[in-house]
Amino acid sequence: MHELIITYDLNEPGIRQFLMKDDRARIYHHPAWISSLSNSYGGRPFYVLLVDNRTGQIEGVAPFILFNNKSKTKKKIISLPFTNYCDFILPENYDVKTILNYIEQQIGHISIFDLRNLDQKIIEGFSNSCNFLLHVIELKPTLEETYKSFGRRSIRRFIKKAEENNLAFRLGETEDDFQIFYNLEVNLRKSIGLPPAPYYFFHNIWSNLKKENLVFLPIVSSNDIPITASLVLHFKDRIYFEYTGMSKKHKNLYGNHKIHWEMIKFAQNELGSKYVELGRVSNDHKDLIFFKENWNAAAFNVYHKRCPVSPNQNPLAGFRKITYNIFRNINKKLPKKILELEGRAMYKYLKYLFFFCLLLK
Repeated sequence: MHELIITYDLNEPGIRQFLMKDDRARIYHHPAWISSLSNSYGGRPFYVLLVDNRTGQIEGVAPFILFNNKSKTKKKIISLPFTNYCDFILPENYDVKTILNYIEQQIGHISIFDLRNLDQKIIEGFSNSCNFLLHVIELKPTLEETYKSFGRRSIRRFIKKAEENNLAFRLGETEDDFQIFYNLEVNLRKSIGLPPAPYYFFHNIWSNLKKENLVFLPIVSSNDIPITASLVLHFKDRIYFEYTGMSKKHKNLYGNHKIHWEMIKFAQNELGSKYVELGRVSNDHKDLIFFKENWNAAAFNVYHKRCPVSPNQNPLAGFRKITYNIFRNINKKLPKKILELEGRAMYKYLKYLFFFCLLLK
């Protein structure tokens, strides 16, 4: 027999032990990731645990973050915000609705449940849209085989060009190195006319995961000038390209290809990784899908499940159609500091609109 338990103690030792032994566990289930989101985004994080009554062992984990409005009359549960996906780790054929019903019994009526996962199963009463893809590289037994699996003209050729350009690669460690990443992130966002997330959002992720050796900060430079930098997460047998900033004026030096290839080599040779996740992308973003698939990455559907079901008409659709290009063109001309302030304001007061903008990257 099993029982369900809600715990707000993210550091309960049994959770980490369970995640380490279950092959389905991802970095997004880890307490350090969830703490980073909560510290930046607000809300109260918790796990629902499935526990064996006889042994007391955890046999299932489902992470959530609870958001209340100011009067606490409306409650929204997300698993998880600013996260590519987060499947629940449960015994096969376990009814997810049992978990969600239990949450309402313990916390009270939930106005909105919002879930993103790779499981296509329908949950009764939930919408089940699919507008995003996740790309994952399964590394070959040897590095040479991995390299040969990449697109010859679109990837291997540009890796070679990056080598010809004598780009330098290193793993950053200091606050100054992190500032390099953030400056390149702001540069990239400015070049496409979208505001960056605040400094502290990225810093929470980097500092929390760095304490547990779950993040790397690779930097690629040309003649001592940083041109590309990433936050790359690491957990168990895979790495995750979570965020990458770059200088568009140095695009033809192929720093993006260099940073991907060097981290793949590092993951396979030094970490013993078997998989590389290239992140989530809108299924109509053809150029980025082409880039990822040429790294021999397989595509998986990401499902967005929501209850109550969203209306078919997106209330932001009209706003986007009329103002989106104007918004981007103005942002491209703004000073970087003003753009950072804009991102900070949107992040604080228009979180969900900003979340949408971040996904367009």
